[in-house]
Amino acid sequence: MIKFSDRQLKVPKFMRPVYLVTAGQSKFDRAIPEKRTEELCIDALTMAARLIDKTPAELKSYIHTAYYGHFADHFGDQLLGEAVIHDRLGL
Repeated sequence: MIKFSDRQLKVPKFMRPVYLVTAGQSKFDRAIPEKRTEELCIDALTMAARLIDKTPAELKSYIHTAYYGHFADHFGDQLLGEAVIHDRLGL
């Protein structure tokens, strides 16, 4: 069993909080047959990176936690869409 000391579990104190905020959106339409959901999410990540003058790889290095709203695409046989998107973006 691994045992941690109080020192190892101590939360570091930072000088001040720093946040990086950006957003991206893929084309919104009823159906886009030429692109899969994963590809639309990659487009959104690329747009979000471009808005803050970073590459997608640089933006990903800043991401600590990702939150997803729940969606179920029954017609695309995608009931675990959040997990697939997280995997495809390499987060």
